[in-house]
Amino acid sequence: MQDILFSMPVLLAGMGMNILLGLYYQVGMRRESFQLRRLLDGIAKAAVVGAAFIGLAFCFDRIDLSSLGISPSIIMHSAICLYIGKVAAHLSKILGIAAKKDETGQ
Repeated sequence: MQDILFSMPVLLAGMGMNILLGLYYQVGMRRESFQLRRLLDGIAKAAVVGAAFIGLAFCFDRIDLSSLGISPSIIMHSAICLYIGKVAAHLSKILGIAAKKDETGQ
């Protein structure tokens, strides 16, 4: 349970950075009009996804599945990695860093 509580602020920071950078990219860089409804939908989505990961970690904390290699900290770290990956993607768009394409053009 301590792993979950310790990881929650990090997860919230990742979600917040994702929302702010997404907002900056869409409104500041792409010059799309600000839509409060879209912002609120994004916040609601982040809250639901974050709550689901926290709930999943709590369930795995209460039902010991460590013999299968699943722990609450793995669940929380997965959620944090998900949001930090989204933050990195937003930063690369904002900074104009394009991903290198492989030989197939992808």
